Amino acid sequence: MAESLFSAEQIKIPADLPEILKNYAKFVIKQQPPDILASSAEYFARLAKQRTQANGGKRLSNMQLEAFYNMFASAADRGSVTRKDIDDAAASANISQAQIQDILTLGGWSTDRVPWLKFWAFLCASAAGTLIATVELVCEIIGDNGRISVPFIEEIFSFLAGQDRSVDAIATANVVRALQNLTPKEHNVTALLELIKSEFSGAGSGSNQDSGEYAGDAGSGGHEAAHHGDSYDAHGQDGAASMDDSPAQAEPAHDALMEETDEQA
Repeated sequence: MAESLFSAEQIKIPADLPEILKNYAKFVIKQQPPDILASSAEYFARLAKQRTQANGGKRLSNMQLEAFYNMFASAADRGSVTRKDIDDAAASANISQAQIQDILTLGGWSTDRVPWLKFWAFLCASAAGTLIATVELVCEIIGDNGRISVPFIEEIFSFLAGQDRSVDAIATANVVRALQNLTPKEHNVTALLELIKSEFSGAGSGSNQDSGEYAGDAGSGGHEAAHHGDSYDAHGQDGAASMDDSPAQAEPAHDALMEETDEQA
């Protein structure tokens, strides 16, 4: 029989429970998911996978990525910073020098100046796996009350798509055009992601848009970074996250987003 609880002293709170609950609450407040239970199940499944992979020194967690981003988010522009700035931000986010060096190699940044937002985009890509999954991860980290800046997502998407030779140019152009046509320039995260998925999947049906990977061994250290397909993996493994890019499933969200645009114009 289980021991009965008679006093507060018998209740033992796991050391990492407060931090887990705090970040979970932030996720719900930021994303405002329509189905909290389903979104929560996905959130904790993803967190558990990140924890397992992080224990092997392979993947960055959302908390690490957010901590790195916050070091530069208040900057007046999204230009370049010094290598020391990158190292300091990485140290504060508990990102290893091996991971930093692999991302620098992947981006071809060999001088003292590094474009921090592009660098961060590669960090997110190494954690997410595919282009679409990376955009989803960025929205999860940066989204505020379920909304996010459209130009910001366009910048991230355009950069990453441009780095991958296997991504269909028509699909990329369709997504960029759809994002540029949206007004106002801040939209619901869920609807925006469905629009991107719809536009991305609607072109180049014969291409291999969601099966490749970026290989760069970020986190393992000492391996050459290389482009390989259109998912982003710095460990030479399959991406950690994947999303259904079916245009048929994305159409309702596309229509809803366009209706929101018309109403707010």
